[in-house]
Amino acid sequence: MKKILMALFVTLLCVGAVASTFFLIDNSKPNINVKGTPTLGCSVSFDDLMNYASAEDDKGIKSFFIEEKSLSDIADYNYLTYVAIDEANNVRKQRVSVNVDSDVKTYHIEVLKPLQAQLRESLRASEYLALRNECGWDIDDSFVVEGVDYSTAETYDARISVKKHGDVEAIFTTVEVDDFNAPRIILSEETYRDWANTIYTDKYFLDFIDHIEDDNDDPDALYEKVVINWREVMMPFSSGLMTRGGTFTITYRVTDSDGNTGKATLKLLIEVPVYSSSAGEGE
Repeated sequence: MKKILMALFVTLLCVGAVASTFFLIDNSKPNINVKGTPTLGCSVSFDDLMNYASAEDDKGIKSFFIEEKSLSDIADYNYLTYVAIDEANNVRKQRVSVNVDSDVKTYHIEVLKPLQAQLRESLRASEYLALRNECGWDIDDSFVVEGVDYSTAETYDARISVKKHGDVEAIFTTVEVDDFNAPRIILSEETYRDWANTIYTDKYFLDFIDHIEDDNDDPDALYEKVVINWREVMMPFSSGLMTRGGTFTITYRVTDSDGNTGKATLKLLIEVPVYSSSAGEGE
């Protein structure tokens, strides 16, 4: 009987302790008090908007802030969300309507610099265009470019609009599609050994070209434009005869119709034959 009473007593103590612990836990959220309707204008900051509200909690406020990440987001939504977190990590959120000045919500597209695109690649619009309001804020949106054929290098009259803000007036400007990539000269050999007393010609070095690649120009036409500096580097006699040995770096260059120059190099190792003085003895 004593054991039963003792067990019952211990159980009651545990239940009481759990109940006391439960009532000691802070489960109440902080309060947010808003004074009037916040107004968003060109000169308004996050600090100004914070002045419209305050937070309080009997255990103290750990953090009080506006949930939206940018003023332009608040302008788009026409509301903001105050967030208060107390020392016990209880969270209170309160959404509040916002009066937005007309300048904040009047948007236009700006051209930052002349629009250029790489042949066979779409325009990187964010480098050339911005959506801004009358306050000068950058507004998040994506651009739609119409009237441009990226497969042909040419200057196009393009229509520029934005996706999210449908009431923004489209603009018309030029987009220049160019080939910014230099031609690639592919050689069959990058290092080649040869002997002195060889007569060198342009054809000798052109034969090392396997093929030429370019985004726009015809490879055969580019082949005819290749310039090789073998004469300047090797300084052979006018006949092309090279009697001395050495290592020579020969450079190939070609420029396409868009002014892009590509190059390749050939390392030519010329060796002088060594003849034995005993050659022919005993014959």
